[in-house]
Amino acid sequence: MAWFGSSIIGRLVTTLSGDGSAADVPRPFLSQDGEVSPSFLAAMDHAIQEIEPNARHRLEGQGFQFLAVPTMETVAPKLMDRDAGAYNEIPTLTYATAFTQKAEKRALVAERIRIFEEQRTRRFQAKQWRPNDRVRIAVHHEAGHMIDFSLDDISQSPLFIKAHEQDVATLRRRMRRRDQGDIAYFTSRDKRGRQEAFAEQWGQGHGAPSVDHDLAVLMPATAKFVSILQRNIAAGRYPYANLSERNVGIKTGLSGLVDRGVAILFPMPEDRLATWRLQRRKTGAGQEPAGSANTTAYRQVIK
Repeated sequence: MAWFGSSIIGRLVTTLSGDGSAADVPRPFLSQDGEVSPSFLAAMDHAIQEIEPNARHRLEGQGFQFLAVPTMETVAPKLMDRDAGAYNEIPTLTYATAFTQKAEKRALVAERIRIFEEQRTRRFQAKQWRPNDRVRIAVHHEAGHMIDFSLDDISQSPLFIKAHEQDVATLRRRMRRRDQGDIAYFTSRDKRGRQEAFAEQWGQGHGAPSVDHDLAVLMPATAKFVSILQRNIAAGRYPYANLSERNVGIKTGLSGLVDRGVAILFPMPEDRLATWRLQRRKTGAGQEPAGSANTTAYRQVIK
């Protein structure tokens, strides 16, 4: 889960050197804020060590950090009422196991999770908190968000947007409609949906899925995109090497994303909408989006 904080913490912390002058010292990749158990810190450290070394060094070099916290509320009490986003099973971020703050360059992972009413079971009936039993999953998922942010929001790049749109538009070929709600958090056609799809593909690539579905099968284009990126970073290559429509598996242009004669909802930013209109005028295919010039969600009909 990604979240955009308001305050900014840089990649360096300032301390005093021996002569009393300020000295910049890189902050540790794993730290804590508040009292957490040694076993929780050890679990986080073990998961962090599983991150591919070049990827870990990239994040460390850019000042990203994992922060172990007792609960989300102890570190960020304002999260009590912050919406966790559409299709999320939790109502607010205070119930999250972890989330990444882009501006602060840090991922918070909580040792204890607040239980909301819908999650209450006989086991937790009289309790307000439960232990975080998904530490490894959280670390790898949040590492995916960090990689995304370290590459200037690569999940919002034109190629990843195309891959995500193709995966979502053709999902019904690979997954029954009644089951698609299980992964709606990753298939939402907006910025957050693409961020979460990228992070989940990164986590699943490290054997740490947060859902009981293989996104490499269900969302093959985004999986291929992230897989190529992972291999590039691991090999020390330019991260964007070999990332092309052909290698990712993009079939054709936007008109090829849906079956002939099928209408499908396409949320799209204004710049993408303008590009789509220009492309349709040049090819003479498709149908102009309904609504005003400011429409960002429309039905595309392929005749």
